[in-house]
Amino acid sequence: MDAKILIKNDIIVANGLYKIKIRVYEVENDQKFPENVKVSLALIDLTIGKVVLLIDNHEPFGFHIHSGLPQDHGIRESLNITSYEEAIDCFREEVRRIINE
Repeated sequence: MDAKILIKNDIIVANGLYKIKIRVYEVENDQKFPENVKVSLALIDLTIGKVVLLIDNHEPFGFHIHSGLPQDHGIRESLNITSYEEAIDCFREEVRRIINE
């Protein structure tokens, strides 16, 4: 898979408790990513060293959130979004919710 980096950011938030990893790649002619964009948006709880929020996209699921983390990576919920910008907005909302719990 040839990929061009569109966004690559790592940010430490909440007084060092969490790390946000944002990755967006433009991919060409890849059936796994029909939007020609590969997205991985992760929130890592640094106190336990595990991903607690993940939004990504790939076939056959499209854009989805892994809602069972950190215990179960296989639980996915489809998101009614069509662009990586919308995925980032959704991710930011979920990050705020988790951090403010």
